[in-house]
Amino acid sequence: MKRISFALLMLLGSTAMAQHQDAYTSTPALHVDPATQQVLYKGTVPVANTPQEHLYSRAQDWLLQANRSYNLTTRTNSAEAGFIRTHVMLRDGQEMYSFQLSLQTQNDGYRYKLEDVVYSQPHFARAGKHSAGPLHIPAETLLRGQPTASQRKQLAKIDSKLQAFLQELNTTMQRKPEGLAVR
Repeated sequence: MKRISFALLMLLGSTAMAQHQDAYTSTPALHVDPATQQVLYKGTVPVANTPQEHLYSRAQDWLLQANRSYNLTTRTNSAEAGFIRTHVMLRDGQEMYSFQLSLQTQNDGYRYKLEDVVYSQPHFARAGKHSAGPLHIPAETLLRGQPTASQRKQLAKIDSKLQAFLQELNTTMQRKPEGLAVR
């Protein structure tokens, strides 16, 4: 009888631990385009009573200021079309996150698209004394199959970095110019 009671207690304990572990390791999912199965953050943001030229100017100013916090490489820049495409690298300690940002300004708003997300792991994080350098992992690779707990943690970290970046962009683009009278 003692053995059966002990076995039931062990079974219940292991079931509770397994359920607790799943709840602990669950993470928010990255935004994935259902058609291409690629990580894609996109949106259209209205900015009332703001012409395209002003929004384009705000985006340019923000890119100059953001270059202190992030490593930005502008690839395409068209003032006439109100379009900017840049490669962004975020550094968090030894880890890096990179992606492509496309920004299309228009009268009373703008559209953004964030794609080609890559996580870069430092060379010394991998096993082995002689490493060839950092390991670059596309975010889609981390999403394939059944992700491990560390992969789910990394996916949540990637998502939080991208969301913080977009929040900073949206805050800058929504601000009113200083020193101008508002009607």
